[in-house]
Amino acid sequence: MWFEAEAIGHPGHRVLVLSGDIDVTSAPTLDAEFFCLIEESALPLIVDMAAVQLCAAAGLHSIVRALRHARMRECPLVFSGITPQVRKVIGIAGLHRVVTEYPTVADARRDLIS
Repeated sequence: MWFEAEAIGHPGHRVLVLSGDIDVTSAPTLDAEFFCLIEESALPLIVDMAAVQLCAAAGLHSIVRALRHARMRECPLVFSGITPQVRKVIGIAGLHRVVTEYPTVADARRDLIS
């Protein structure tokens, strides 16, 4: 299993591009990425999950921690490109009620920056 996270700065927002599997081995890396990005700026953060194939319980916990941290820091945090298999896991966990999702990064950008 592999996992990659790449943060890309844009004028007025940031994008965190995730790829691979978010599980117990990659969740600490994701936690660190979320923490650093949320602490460094309150600019909106769009998490592109289009290339995430698996999100295990540890990944769901990372998302919850990031949402709480972002709320405390008043940093808009949204998700884009969630695949059907990851959306199903998010739904089963009940996180669909707290995760703001857009079909694409462009859709999220349009809504957040306008």
